[in-house]
Amino acid sequence: KDGADPFDLAEVLPELQRSQRQELWERQLKLLQHSLAAHPPERWITGAEEDAGDMEVEISEEQ
Repeated sequence: KDGADPFDLAEVLPELQRSQRQELWERQLKLLQHSLAAHPPERWITGAEEDAGDMEVEISEEQ
């Protein structure tokens, strides 16, 4: 199977051992906590305007 192919998490989870599922959820929690600490909700709206200059935007002729 190609690693770039999408997969269905609902199909993968039952195949994992309980300890593997527990570790997966713990790692997901750590990733979420890290992401929220790096980008707190207070910045979600106000930060969008500040960071807008950093984004690359392509404007198509169809618009």
